[in-house]
Amino acid sequence: MEVSVEPPKRLIGRVSSSAVPLGLDPFPSPTRHLRAGLWNVPSLRDSFRCFLPGESGPYPLPTSDTGYMIMRQSAIFDLDGTLTDSKPGILGCLTSTLDAHGIPWTGPLDWFIGPPAGQSLRRLMPDADELRRTALLHDYRSCYDATGWQENSVYPGVHAVLQSLQSSGWQLFVCTSKREDFTLRILEKFALKPYFLAVYADTVGSLDHSKTALLRRLLEEQSLDPATTFMVGDRNFDIEAARGNGVTSIAVTYGYGTQEELESARPDYMCHAVEDLLPIFSAFARPHCKMPGDN
Repeated sequence: MEVSVEPPKRLIGRVSSSAVPLGLDPFPSPTRHLRAGLWNVPSLRDSFRCFLPGESGPYPLPTSDTGYMIMRQSAIFDLDGTLTDSKPGILGCLTSTLDAHGIPWTGPLDWFIGPPAGQSLRRLMPDADELRRTALLHDYRSCYDATGWQENSVYPGVHAVLQSLQSSGWQLFVCTSKREDFTLRILEKFALKPYFLAVYADTVGSLDHSKTALLRRLLEEQSLDPATTFMVGDRNFDIEAARGNGVTSIAVTYGYGTQEELESARPDYMCHAVEDLLPIFSAFARPHCKMPGDN
C-alpha cells in the first residue's frame, strides 16, 4: 500500500508528547525518535519539516506505527490577536479613557489585549482603589460598545484556513476571554460565526474568569478529547490553558504576545504567519492512501 502525502510549504513548531494520541506513538520520547530513526526515512525527511522553538531543525513530524499521520479532529481558536486584529479599537478606547481619567502610562499597551479587561486594568493601575478601577472599566467598555468593537479586521488568510479546516471535517470552536456579547458581535460582523460549532467567552456570571477554566468547560461540555484537540492563541494565557487541560498548543507570533512571552510559555508549536497553520493541521490529518488497483 503506497501512502501519498502532499508536503506542507513551511512548518515551524515543536513536537511534544501531548501531540500524540495514546497508543499510537511507538516511541515514548518524541524528540528522541525525531532525531534518531524516523529522520532517516527519506519520505518523511523530505516531506515534513518541524522546528523546535529556539532550534534550527528540521525534524519530521511523528507518525503512527501504521504509517498514517496522526489525526487531530478539533481546533479551538482564541479571538483577539489570533483571528482578528482588534488592537485599533481596544487601545483607542483604552488610551482615550485613561486620558479622560487623568491616568498617565508609559510604554506600549499591547499586553492589555487578551486577558479580561478588569484583570488588565488591575495590572495597569495596581495602586488604584477598586471604585476608581470600576469607573474606568465602565467608561472603557462604553467606548468599546459604541465604536471600538468595530475598529477591527480579520487577519489575511484566516477565512481560507477556517474554510479549509471546516471542509476537511474539523470541529472548530472559539475560546476567548473577551466578553461574550462583544465576541458574538465581532464574529457576526466579520462573517466568522458560521465556521464555529460553539463559542466560549467571558460572562459576568463566570465564577472563574481564567482561560484555563473556560477551556476546561468547553472540553467538558463539547465532550472533546484533549488528545485530539488543538488550542491556537497569541498570548501565554492561551498556551498555559492548553497545557493545563492536556491540549496541544499552537502559539502565533503575529498577535500581541511578545516572542519572549510565548517562548517562556513553551508551546508545542509556534507559527509566524496565518498561512503556517494549515501545514501543521494537515500534517496530523490522515492522508489519502492509494490501494492496489487505484488509478
